[in-house]
Amino acid sequence: MKIYGTAKGGALSKKDFGVAFGGSSAVSCDFTDDFTGYADQAAADAVYPYEVGGTIVCKVIVASDLIQCAYPVTTATNNFLGTCTRQTDCNTDDTAWVLRFTNTISAGPTQTGGVSTRNFIGMTDKNYESSTNVAQSGIGMFSQVQATINAFKTRGVNDGELTGGADSTFSTYVPANGETDYIEIIRTSGTTYTVEAFSNSGYSTSIEKESDNCSSSIDGLDYLSFKGSESRTGSALTTEIPDVAFANAVTEYPT
Repeated sequence: MKIYGTAKGGALSKKDFGVAFGGSSAVSCDFTDDFTGYADQAAADAVYPYEVGGTIVCKVIVASDLIQCAYPVTTATNNFLGTCTRQTDCNTDDTAWVLRFTNTISAGPTQTGGVSTRNFIGMTDKNYESSTNVAQSGIGMFSQVQATINAFKTRGVNDGELTGGADSTFSTYVPANGETDYIEIIRTSGTTYTVEAFSNSGYSTSIEKESDNCSSSIDGLDYLSFKGSESRTGSALTTEIPDVAFANAVTEYPT
């Protein structure tokens, strides 16, 4: 588990803190995590606590060094849990931050039924105990899969459902089995954010970018969140995230 920190105005220092790096102000906190080096599953779960929702499981898989969010086809009643979060301890800035992660579709999308499977990845103000249908604030990207929809969407919500609506829908970038892409979410101001998909790990070759407005009341986004929902006879999708990186109080990722 590699977690790097930086002081305000300083270069990234490559120290292994072993646990989440905590900054005392909103301008001195960054971290990366590739999910390696956790002693065991319990150690990973302590940093990324989770709750299972019906058949949904979203958690760190220590044996694979990644977070997996699995949404199998189900005939059960609607499930809104399947959440996993990490508290950044960053006092997240309300106008500027950057989140990066690698996004792999390892199974699916299986498009069936008139209701959908949705998986949100981004920053929120509530932890793993709050599912996607619990009112909360957040900025991020989510996938939606059902019989007639297979899409990635952007979401900036103030005290609402994380996947209850969308600001934009990507036109060419869609969930595809076996595809690995690199996502960058930037809060560019108190009222704007962008979500961009890249085809390379250097984040230089853009696939598609969406720019959206959001409420200035969206604040306190101190949780890196992986949250989903799966409806009755919904579609199937499994997403894997082998690395994440967060930089606070900036609008360009430090290099």
